[in-house]
Formats: sequence, structure tokens, C-alpha cells
Amino acid sequence: MVADDRLSLGALAPTLTALLLLLVLGGLLMLLWRRHTRAVESRDRRVEELARRLAAVLGGGRDAVVLHGAAGVVEANAAMALLADAPRAELLGVAVEDLPVRWISEAAEPVAPSSVFARQTYVGPSAPPPLVVGAVPASGAAIRWVQVTTHVTETPDGGQELVTAFTDMTGPREIRAALARSEKQFQAAMENAPIGMALLDPRWRLEQVNNALSQLLGAEPRALRGRDLSALSHPEDRAAERAAVHRLLSGEAERFTLEKRYQRTDGHTVWVVLDVVLVRTEDGAAENFVAQLRDVTETRLQAELLSHRAMHDALTGLANRAHMQEALERALAHPDVTGRVAVVLVDLDEFKPINDTYGHATGDEVLVHVAGVLRAATAGRGTVARLGGDEFVIVVEDP
Repeated sequence: MVADDRLSLGALAPTLTALLLLLVLGGLLMLLWRRHTRAVESRDRRVEELARRLAAVLGGGRDAVVLHGAAGVVEANAAMALLADAPRAELLGVAVEDLPVRWISEAAEPVAPSSVFARQTYVGPSAPPPLVVGAVPASGAAIRWVQVTTHVTETPDGGQELVTAFTDMTGPREIRAALARSEKQFQAAMENAPIGMALLDPRWRLEQVNNALSQLLGAEPRALRGRDLSALSHPEDRAAERAAVHRLLSGEAERFTLEKRYQRTDGHTVWVVLDVVLVRTEDGAAENFVAQLRDVTETRLQAELLSHRAMHDALTGLANRAHMQEALERALAHPDVTGRVAVVLVDLDEFKPINDTYGHATGDEVLVHVAGVLRAATAGRGTVARLGGDEFVIVVEDP
């Protein structure tokens, strides 16, 4: 009985071994299938992620974007179609060299498409400057200036393609060009202005002066730069100038105008009308003063001469009747006038015979001589006036 059982188990051993091998093989196949399934799922997720990112890149923002490779343009967004001024469908499958766009440099020289689309963009201190080109559509549409960036992207099958983006720089470029033109025009206007002009920093120091101001102050432009303008002012006018500047810096005023004096390097004094405006930054900080200095020395001298003539006798240079009247009224207006003011009337006797005998020229010489004597006698303590003819008046005040 025992022998029969042993024979029966011996006969089953190969079958059990085969079943065990089948189970192990099935387990291995199942494990490999699960790994394959996970790999496929991971690849599918990767493909979906790449597609999602590509859609975001192509559809988002205002940059024109092109996905391209050995097969030509794979994808292009609506902004790229606008840049090329062509339907998007006409761009797909086309080699980048055959796109309906011509590229030029900022110097208006042709740029090869390979240089535009194949240049990868790097960052860091050693990175080349950004590539800026002009896009000239074949349709004849207006040129657009763009900054080019190109990056490598991975394809679902593990290959590589390039993503090139074009950032429109036309607006900023036009703004820079307008600013450059404005600066050039300002410089030309300043250098050729017939009046003195200067730019000063917020500390009232000269930063830039034109030729007219250099000639007005009698110094070379390089000798004036960095100097405090008020240091060149006449001492009696310095306080008023600094007070006016302070009002601008404090916001009490936006500009000021002063008629004042400056001292040239040769010691002469010049009268100017000083017009100043303060330029502020966008956040309101003081940036620069723009000053104009108009020479009015001749006008001022003429005005002083006319004023002097209006109040003085043309022959003797003494005060005339109007001047004497003002001096007398001023003296009598003092609260303690009694005993402080003396008025002396002087009349020359026998003056008419001198005129008749020796002529009016000699008579004029006599009047000038008498004026000098009276002026010396008062020693500057009073007012000596000629009323007319041979009549003089002296008004003397006791200090």
C-alpha cells in the first residue's frame, strides 16, 4: 500500500513542477504587463503635458510663437500669423526659410532666417545680447521690430524641436527713438540759443552750460560745470536767488523769474533775467533745474541812465527840481524834523553879464564850477540841486 502511494506521488511530480513553472511565468508576465502599462500611462501623461504646455505657449500672451523642426513649421499661433500677415494654415509645414517674412537688422541689413530661428537663447553674464530684428511681411504690411528668443523642446518620441518666440518691440523702440530725437533737438536748441541756458542738479550745481552762458559769465564751459550757480551771483542778490530755489524744491512754486546780477570772472557785473523751472521724476523727486539767463545789462544801464537824467540836471549833474522836491519831502517826513533840516537857496549875482560878455559856453563853465564848489561844501551830507538858470538849493539833514 505504501509502495503504491510512493509510485503515485512520483508520477505527479513532473506535473506539479510544470504547474509551478506556469505560475511563476504567469506572475512574471503579469509583472511585465503592469510595468508596460505604467510606462504607457506615463508616456501618455507626458504627451498630454507636452501638448498642454505647447497649447499654453502658442495660445497665451501676445508674443508670436513658432514650433519648428526638420519638417518645417509644426505649429504657429495667431500672433505669428499677424506678424507674417498671412493665414495661419499657410505657415504650417513650411520651412522657416520659406515663411512669407523678410528679416532685417537694426542697420537695415538682411538677416538670414537660419540666424533668426536657429539661435538658441541663453542666460547668464556670458550670454550674448538679445537678437532684435525687423519683420517685413511679403504682403507689404508695416515692419514690426521684434526681440527673438529660441529654446529647445522635447518631442513625444524623444526627439527635439525648437520654439521661437517674437516679442514685439516696435512701441518701445519708437519711444526710444522719439526720446533720442527729443534729446537731440533739445541739445541743438540749447547749444544754438542766443541766450544763456544751463542744466543744474538739485543742489543748484551746473551740469551743462551752453556757449552763450559761457560767454556771458566769461568762463569756459568746463570751468563752470560742477559750480554752485549762486556762488557766481552778486553778493547782494545771492540770498534772493537761494530763497527762490528753495521755494521750487519745497513745492511752493513751479518756476521763478528774477532780475539779478552775476559777477564775471573778469570782475565785471552783468544784469540778467533768470528764468528757472524744476523738472521732477515720475515719483515727484527733484531731477534737474532748467535755467535761462538773458543778458539785460545794456537795457538796465539805459534804464538807469534815463532815470538819472529824469532826476538830474544835464549840465551840472546836480539833482534837478524834482529830485530836490523828493529829498525835501523825505527830510520833512521825519517825526523829529525841527532843528534837523536846513534849506539854503543860492543865487549867483551878476551872472547875466558873464553870459552876455563871454558867451553861454563860458556861462556854462561857471555853473559847472559853482556846482562843484557846492557839492564839495556839503561833503555828501545833503542834496545839492539846480533849480534852473543861476539858482541852486541845498537841503542838509543833521544825522
